[in-house]
Amino acid sequence: MDYITLINYIKNNYSFEWLTNNQKNAYNKLKEYLIYDDVINLYGKRGVGKTFLGWVFAKNNNFIYFENEETFRNYRTKTKINAIIDNSTLKDGRDVRRMVSLKTHKVIYISKKKILDYGVELKLDLNDVEYVLNNLSPIIGKNININIQNLKIDNFDLWKIFKGRVYGYQCIGIHNK
Repeated sequence: MDYITLINYIKNNYSFEWLTNNQKNAYNKLKEYLIYDDVINLYGKRGVGKTFLGWVFAKNNNFIYFENEETFRNYRTKTKINAIIDNSTLKDGRDVRRMVSLKTHKVIYISKKKILDYGVELKLDLNDVEYVLNNLSPIIGKNININIQNLKIDNFDLWKIFKGRVYGYQCIGIHNK
């Protein structure tokens, strides 16, 4: 298996059921916060599942997912849309609001840091790691020996787990058979 095969498997098979408990909680908070404000911030460290949550939210809620701000800016529409904008570069909530004001009804802006009043932080925990690996077991194998008790969750992310499984190197707390 190579990295592209793994990513394509995820993109072709994901669903709401694939969300971890922390992602489901964040998903529900996003829906709630969109009642109070039209521009919401989903934020968290690299590799905690923000992009994946954005894909699922877009698929289930009539939002268009944009992989970055440039793609959003280049998108042409005659009617206002609901958008999820990932891989943010803006650091000020006012700049985000200016950027989206003419094209959107509702926006979820994905960033590493909180930059808007209504923000939902997504965190990764050990149960999330195990759940994600179980979702991917049809392609990466079911007999994964994971020492998740020793996993240093603050310094680790799902991308490192994926790369470790694909390329066969050992990551902190991950042991490939």
